[in-house]
Amino acid sequence: MLLEVGSVVPEIPFAVLVAAKKFAAKESETVVHFIRALSKSMQLIQRDKDKAIQLAIAAKIRANPETQRKALDYFAQDLNVRIESENIVALLAALGIKGDPERFFDRSFLARALANP
Repeated sequence: MLLEVGSVVPEIPFAVLVAAKKFAAKESETVVHFIRALSKSMQLIQRDKDKAIQLAIAAKIRANPETQRKALDYFAQDLNVRIESENIVALLAALGIKGDPERFFDRSFLARALANP
């Protein structure tokens, strides 16, 4: 391993979900449902890695199950849809983008998704 980004800059999110403001405003329920589904899938991966691998195989995701298991063992504990302002600040800084994080992140969708699991 050359570098584990998560241990060097832990405040930068592992993955980022992006939606255009117009789409999010028009399809707010879709965005909320997607975030909720993403959260539930992450919880399943953390709770039952073997089932997650079985579902991947059933979905015809081509990968060696042993490799999938090693990958899940490595990063599953870090899966989470929760994100904070400091995560957005770190990501914007890494990308060289200046501005208030609230300009780029609307917490209301996340709050709604997590309010009714």
